[in-house]
Amino acid sequence: MKIHQRLFLVIVLVFSLIGTLIIPISTKAATKITLSASMNISWKSSNERAVSYIDLAGNGYKGLKAPKEYKLIDSKGKVQYRYKSLKGISASALYKDGTAYLVDGSENIIALNKSGKVKWKKRFSKYTGLAVDVAPDGDLYITRFFDKKWYIIGLDSKNGKQIWISRHQGGVALGSNDTVLIPKGDNWNKFSYYKNGKIQWTGTTPSKNHKIQNNYISLKGNVVVVSSKDMLNYHIQVYNSKGKELLVRKISHDSEQFQQVLFNEKGNLLIAVIDAKTGKLKLEWYDTVGKIIKKISISMPKRSNAKYAISYTDFITHIDNANNIFIRLTSDYIYKYNISGKLVAKTKITNSLSVSPLWQDEDQSRFGLLYSRSDLKLKPDGVYDTVGIYYTLYSYK
Repeated sequence: MKIHQRLFLVIVLVFSLIGTLIIPISTKAATKITLSASMNISWKSSNERAVSYIDLAGNGYKGLKAPKEYKLIDSKGKVQYRYKSLKGISASALYKDGTAYLVDGSENIIALNKSGKVKWKKRFSKYTGLAVDVAPDGDLYITRFFDKKWYIIGLDSKNGKQIWISRHQGGVALGSNDTVLIPKGDNWNKFSYYKNGKIQWTGTTPSKNHKIQNNYISLKGNVVVVSSKDMLNYHIQVYNSKGKELLVRKISHDSEQFQQVLFNEKGNLLIAVIDAKTGKLKLEWYDTVGKIIKKISISMPKRSNAKYAISYTDFITHIDNANNIFIRLTSDYIYKYNISGKLVAKTKITNSLSVSPLWQDEDQSRFGLLYSRSDLKLKPDGVYDTVGIYYTLYSYK
């Protein structure tokens, strides 16, 4: 479906003190353009009232986790199997070849192939808080809580055998080729880069009071660590896989509001902040060696009853290898901007009180955006009852 919108653009070239090109987008000259949808619906579910979480993976696979059932759906929307567990399913992870890893109520890890056949099953007794995760290349990890400490364990995905184990504090970032970034220290101000269970290098945040908030490993092996001591001012550190520092970006709350950091599949890094004075979204692209590619500033369409178009509740859901960005706003629009800051497409999500976006982390949202819709029925006592929950997956174009 074509969408028509009047877009006002003025391109102004401004050189910063260090000679970096910045392209602000303003609203003074009117230019009418035709916009195509930036997302398309790739899957709609039937009534899935009991589903508590949906795993997304490559090749269009989707795993629907219910309290005692896991259902795998392929790219065509066909159900491949329903795996039932009387002990319950507390956690799950899904890989792009259709392999699902489940945690049941007895702390068993169960590996299922794309046909639902059990590949292996391994019990981790005496542990609580067991969770499972799979890296982009299929490496398998679990985290567990034991003796008041958190541990991460690397497993052999072929048989579930333990390969290595380490303590950790905070969120763990998974990379390819069995690389892991593990926050450490009582105040989460230290981090270690592991390969095959062995420490390759370590680093620290600017001070013991700078606590790690986010950390990521790109598909090319670069590492980004975001820390803050007050949740207002942020410090971004970027390293290569050998531990060489590539760049440091400081964000002062007086002038900027931290938004996000993301990698695309080529390994390019995007740092997004909001200008505290203008409310514009400032985007900075860096290549794999930390060299600036481009900086732009975007004035986005304003929402009603809001000072600025974008706020901390909005976020970039995806950046592709052409450095296009997809932004989801609380107004239920998905906007697509190219690397020059030009709005090239948008999608309107059905605006209804019964439709809401599902929470997704960066690993999940790169495969698409999930929305749920609740069908309500008014009972004689005047109370609404949920008679059905349906899911819609939007994929990027």
